[in-house]
Amino acid sequence: MRKRSKKIVNLKPLNDTKIKSVYLFSLLILSVLLGRIINLQVFSSDSLKSKARNIHMTKISALRMRRSIVDRNNRIIAYDRPLYKLWAHPKYFNFPGDPSNKRRSIDEVAGKLSPIVHLEKKEIISKFKNKKIGVKLFEDLTEEQAIDIRRLFISGLDLEIHSKRFYPQSNLFSNIVGFVNDDKNGSSGLELHLDDDIKVLQKSNVLKKGADGTPLPDMSGPDDFISDDKKIVLTLDSRLQKVSFNVLSKQVKKWKAKKGVAIVM
Repeated sequence: MRKRSKKIVNLKPLNDTKIKSVYLFSLLILSVLLGRIINLQVFSSDSLKSKARNIHMTKISALRMRRSIVDRNNRIIAYDRPLYKLWAHPKYFNFPGDPSNKRRSIDEVAGKLSPIVHLEKKEIISKFKNKKIGVKLFEDLTEEQAIDIRRLFISGLDLEIHSKRFYPQSNLFSNIVGFVNDDKNGSSGLELHLDDDIKVLQKSNVLKKGADGTPLPDMSGPDDFISDDKKIVLTLDSRLQKVSFNVLSKQVKKWKAKKGVAIVM
Protein backbone atom coordinates (compact mmCIF):
# COMPACT_ATOMS: atom_id res chain seq x y z
CA MET A 1 0.00 0.00 0.00
CA ARG A 2 1.06 3.49 -0.82
CA LYS A 3 1.24 5.78 2.13
CA ARG A 4 -0.52 9.13 1.85
CA SER A 5 1.71 12.06 2.51
CA LYS A 6 0.42 14.52 5.09
CA LYS A 7 0.33 18.17 4.13
CA ILE A 8 1.59 20.44 6.82
CA VAL A 9 0.04 23.92 6.93
CA ASN A 10 1.90 26.60 8.73
CA LEU A 11 -0.51 28.88 10.65
CA LYS A 12 0.19 32.54 10.56
CA PRO A 13 -0.88 34.93 13.28
CA LEU A 14 -3.80 37.22 12.33
CA ASN A 15 -3.03 40.70 11.29
CA ASP A 16 -3.72 43.21 14.06
CA THR A 17 -5.54 45.44 11.57
CA LYS A 18 -7.93 42.63 10.58
CA ILE A 19 -8.64 41.81 14.23
CA LYS A 20 -9.43 45.45 14.97
CA SER A 21 -11.63 45.70 11.85
CA VAL A 22 -13.65 42.60 12.83
CA TYR A 23 -13.93 43.84 16.40
CA LEU A 24 -15.10 47.31 15.35
CA PHE A 25 -17.56 45.87 12.82
CA SER A 26 -19.05 43.54 15.48
CA LEU A 27 -19.22 46.41 17.93
CA LEU A 28 -21.02 48.53 15.33
CA ILE A 29 -23.63 45.80 14.70
CA LEU A 30 -24.20 45.36 18.45
CA SER A 31 -24.56 49.11 18.86
CA VAL A 32 -27.15 49.28 16.06
CA LEU A 33 -29.10 46.36 17.57
CA LEU A 34 -28.94 47.93 21.03
CA GLY A 35 -30.14 51.25 19.63
CA ARG A 36 -33.01 49.48 17.86
CA ILE A 37 -34.01 47.72 21.09
CA ILE A 38 -33.94 50.99 23.05
CA ASN A 39 -36.02 52.69 20.34
CA LEU A 40 -38.64 49.90 20.38
CA GLN A 41 -38.76 49.50 24.15
CA VAL A 42 -38.61 53.17 25.16
CA PHE A 43 -39.39 55.69 22.43
CA SER A 44 -41.87 53.61 20.35
CA SER A 45 -43.41 51.72 23.25
CA ASP A 46 -46.74 53.59 23.38
CA SER A 47 -47.22 53.47 19.62
CA LEU A 48 -46.51 49.73 19.42
CA LYS A 49 -48.84 49.00 22.34
CA SER A 50 -51.59 50.90 20.57
CA LYS A 51 -51.02 48.94 17.32
CA ALA A 52 -51.03 45.66 19.25
CA ARG A 53 -54.32 46.56 20.92
CA ASN A 54 -55.86 47.39 17.53
CA ILE A 55 -54.77 44.01 16.16
CA HIS A 56 -55.91 41.91 19.12
CA MET A 57 -58.98 43.89 20.17
CA THR A 58 -62.09 44.65 18.15
CA LYS A 59 -65.16 46.67 19.03
CA ILE A 60 -68.44 44.97 18.28
CA SER A 61 -70.97 47.69 17.54
CA ALA A 62 -74.54 46.94 18.52
CA LEU A 63 -76.73 46.25 15.51
CA ARG A 64 -80.14 47.89 15.89
CA MET A 65 -82.43 44.92 15.48
CA ARG A 66 -86.14 44.39 16.09
CA ARG A 67 -87.87 41.14 16.98
CA SER A 68 -90.03 39.37 14.42
CA ILE A 69 -93.82 39.58 14.50
CA VAL A 70 -95.70 36.37 13.60
CA ASP A 71 -99.34 35.25 13.46
CA ARG A 72 -100.91 32.49 15.56
CA ASN A 73 -99.53 29.84 13.17
CA ASN A 74 -96.00 31.28 13.26
CA ARG A 75 -96.27 32.85 9.77
CA ILE A 76 -93.95 35.85 9.44
CA ILE A 77 -95.64 39.25 9.40
CA ALA A 78 -92.61 41.49 10.06
CA TYR A 79 -88.91 40.70 10.44
CA ASP A 80 -85.46 42.29 10.36
CA ARG A 81 -82.90 41.25 7.77
CA PRO A 82 -79.17 42.07 7.99
CA LEU A 83 -77.96 43.97 4.92
CA TYR A 84 -74.72 45.75 4.03
CA LYS A 85 -73.63 49.17 2.82
CA LEU A 86 -70.54 49.26 0.62
CA TRP A 87 -68.20 52.26 0.97
CA ALA A 88 -65.32 52.94 -1.41
CA HIS A 89 -62.11 54.97 -0.98
CA PRO A 90 -60.42 55.11 -4.42
CA LYS A 91 -57.16 56.59 -3.15
CA TYR A 92 -56.55 53.33 -1.22
CA PHE A 93 -57.50 50.86 -3.97
CA ASN A 94 -55.01 47.99 -3.92
CA PHE A 95 -55.28 44.34 -5.00
CA PRO A 96 -53.82 41.31 -3.15
CA GLY A 97 -50.17 40.85 -4.11
CA ASP A 98 -49.72 44.49 -5.22
CA PRO A 99 -46.88 46.59 -3.81
CA SER A 100 -48.17 48.77 -0.97
CA ASN A 101 -47.63 51.95 -2.99
CA LYS A 102 -49.53 50.75 -6.07
CA ARG A 103 -53.02 52.18 -6.64
CA ARG A 104 -55.64 50.47 -8.78
CA SER A 105 -58.07 52.44 -10.94
CA ILE A 106 -61.81 52.80 -10.34
CA ASP A 107 -62.34 50.98 -13.64
CA GLU A 108 -60.40 47.92 -12.40
CA VAL A 109 -62.30 47.77 -9.10
CA ALA A 110 -65.66 48.29 -10.83
CA GLY A 111 -64.82 45.34 -13.08
CA LYS A 112 -64.35 43.10 -10.02
CA LEU A 113 -67.60 44.28 -8.38
CA SER A 114 -69.80 44.12 -11.48
CA PRO A 115 -70.56 40.35 -11.50
CA ILE A 116 -71.17 40.34 -7.73
CA VAL A 117 -73.68 43.21 -7.62
CA HIS A 118 -75.18 42.36 -11.04
CA LEU A 119 -74.63 45.85 -12.40
CA GLU A 120 -72.83 47.15 -15.49
CA LYS A 121 -69.32 48.43 -14.87
CA LYS A 122 -70.12 51.90 -16.27
CA GLU A 123 -73.03 52.25 -13.83
CA ILE A 124 -70.73 51.49 -10.89
CA ILE A 125 -68.13 53.99 -12.17
CA SER A 126 -70.82 56.70 -12.41
CA LYS A 127 -71.42 56.43 -8.65
CA PHE A 128 -67.95 57.78 -7.83
CA LYS A 129 -68.52 61.27 -9.31
CA ASN A 130 -64.77 62.08 -9.11
CA LYS A 131 -64.75 61.58 -5.33
CA LYS A 132 -61.63 59.99 -3.84
CA ILE A 133 -62.93 59.00 -0.39
CA GLY A 134 -66.17 58.12 1.35
CA VAL A 135 -68.22 57.03 -1.68
CA LYS A 136 -71.32 54.98 -0.75
CA LEU A 137 -71.73 52.60 -3.67
CA PHE A 138 -74.56 50.37 -2.44
CA GLU A 139 -77.10 50.44 0.36
CA ASP A 140 -78.70 46.99 0.62
CA LEU A 141 -76.25 44.23 -0.29
CA THR A 142 -77.08 40.70 0.84
CA GLU A 143 -74.95 38.54 3.12
CA GLU A 144 -73.87 36.43 0.12
CA GLN A 145 -72.76 39.52 -1.83
CA ALA A 146 -70.88 40.83 1.22
CA ILE A 147 -69.00 37.52 1.55
CA ASP A 148 -68.03 37.59 -2.16
CA ILE A 149 -66.77 41.19 -1.83
CA ARG A 150 -64.71 40.32 1.25
CA ARG A 151 -63.10 37.46 -0.69
CA LEU A 152 -61.76 39.98 -3.21
CA PHE A 153 -59.49 41.40 -0.44
CA ILE A 154 -59.45 44.80 -2.15
CA SER A 155 -58.06 47.59 0.03
CA GLY A 156 -60.29 50.66 0.00
CA LEU A 157 -63.61 48.80 0.14
CA ASP A 158 -65.47 48.80 3.47
CA LEU A 159 -68.67 46.92 4.33
CA GLU A 160 -71.02 48.28 6.99
CA ILE A 161 -73.74 45.99 8.34
CA HIS A 162 -77.21 47.31 9.14
CA SER A 163 -80.70 45.85 9.52
CA LYS A 164 -83.82 46.59 7.51
CA ARG A 165 -87.46 45.89 8.35
CA PHE A 166 -89.47 43.76 5.92
CA TYR A 167 -93.20 43.04 5.75
CA PRO A 168 -93.68 39.90 3.59
CA GLN A 169 -97.49 40.08 3.87
CA SER A 170 -97.38 43.51 2.19
CA ASN A 171 -100.29 45.74 3.29
CA LEU A 172 -102.39 42.86 4.66
CA PHE A 173 -101.66 43.85 8.27
CA SER A 174 -100.49 47.41 7.65
CA ASN A 175 -103.31 49.00 9.66
CA ILE A 176 -102.57 46.71 12.62
CA VAL A 177 -98.81 46.19 12.57
CA GLY A 178 -97.89 49.70 11.37
CA PHE A 179 -94.35 50.53 10.29
CA VAL A 180 -90.98 51.88 11.46
CA ASN A 181 -89.18 55.10 10.51
CA ASP A 182 -85.66 55.52 9.12
CA ASP A 183 -84.21 55.37 12.66
CA LYS A 184 -85.77 51.92 13.20
CA ASN A 185 -88.29 53.24 15.74
CA GLY A 186 -91.97 52.29 15.63
CA SER A 187 -94.13 54.99 14.03
CA SER A 188 -97.62 53.48 14.10
CA GLY A 189 -99.63 50.37 15.00
CA LEU A 190 -98.06 47.57 17.04
CA GLU A 191 -94.60 48.67 15.93
CA LEU A 192 -95.18 51.86 17.95
CA HIS A 193 -97.37 50.45 20.76
CA LEU A 194 -95.01 47.54 21.51
CA ASP A 195 -91.81 49.37 20.54
CA ASP A 196 -90.02 48.59 23.82
CA ASP A 197 -90.90 44.89 23.57
CA ILE A 198 -89.94 44.60 19.90
CA LYS A 199 -86.54 46.27 20.21
CA VAL A 200 -83.57 43.97 20.84
CA LEU A 201 -81.42 45.60 23.51
CA GLN A 202 -77.78 45.08 22.58
CA LYS A 203 -74.69 46.90 23.77
CA SER A 204 -71.42 47.59 22.03
CA ASN A 205 -68.62 45.46 23.40
CA VAL A 206 -64.90 44.97 23.07
CA LEU A 207 -63.70 41.48 22.23
CA LYS A 208 -60.22 40.01 22.25
CA LYS A 209 -59.16 38.22 19.06
CA GLY A 210 -56.71 35.40 18.49
CA ALA A 211 -53.99 35.45 15.84
CA ASP A 212 -56.42 34.06 13.25
CA GLY A 213 -59.11 36.61 14.14
CA THR A 214 -61.23 34.17 16.18
CA PRO A 215 -62.96 35.93 19.13
CA LEU A 216 -61.67 34.83 22.51
CA PRO A 217 -64.40 34.53 25.16
CA ASP A 218 -62.24 35.52 28.14
CA MET A 219 -63.27 39.21 27.91
CA SER A 220 -66.79 38.76 26.57
CA GLY A 221 -70.10 39.15 28.30
CA PRO A 222 -72.74 36.42 28.56
CA ASP A 223 -74.78 37.84 25.65
CA ASP A 224 -71.97 38.49 23.17
CA PHE A 225 -72.34 35.17 21.35
CA ILE A 226 -76.04 34.55 21.94
CA SER A 227 -78.62 35.75 19.42
CA ASP A 228 -82.06 36.93 20.52
CA ASP A 229 -84.72 34.52 19.21
CA LYS A 230 -87.78 36.01 20.92
CA LYS A 231 -90.71 37.14 18.79
CA ILE A 232 -94.09 38.82 19.10
CA VAL A 233 -96.90 36.29 18.53
CA LEU A 234 -100.32 37.69 17.52
CA THR A 235 -103.72 35.96 17.77
CA LEU A 236 -104.39 36.88 14.14
CA ASP A 237 -104.49 34.25 11.39
CA SER A 238 -102.87 35.53 8.20
CA ARG A 239 -104.63 32.91 6.04
CA LEU A 240 -108.10 33.97 7.22
CA GLN A 241 -107.05 37.60 7.03
CA LYS A 242 -106.00 37.21 3.39
CA VAL A 243 -109.19 35.37 2.39
CA SER A 244 -111.34 38.00 4.13
CA PHE A 245 -109.37 40.83 2.54
CA ASN A 246 -109.77 39.42 -0.99
CA VAL A 247 -113.50 38.78 -0.61
CA LEU A 248 -114.10 42.18 0.95
CA SER A 249 -112.07 43.96 -1.73
CA LYS A 250 -114.22 42.42 -4.48
CA GLN A 251 -117.46 43.49 -2.76
CA VAL A 252 -116.22 47.02 -2.11
CA LYS A 253 -115.25 47.31 -5.77
CA LYS A 254 -118.52 45.76 -6.96
CA TRP A 255 -120.75 48.08 -4.96
CA LYS A 256 -118.39 51.07 -5.26
CA ALA A 257 -118.33 51.42 -1.49
CA LYS A 258 -115.97 53.70 0.43
CA LYS A 259 -115.07 50.99 2.95
CA GLY A 260 -116.13 47.56 4.15
CA VAL A 261 -116.04 45.35 7.24
CA ALA A 262 -115.89 41.56 7.48
CA ILE A 263 -116.50 39.43 10.58
CA VAL A 264 -115.06 35.90 10.47
CA MET A 265 -116.73 33.35 12.75
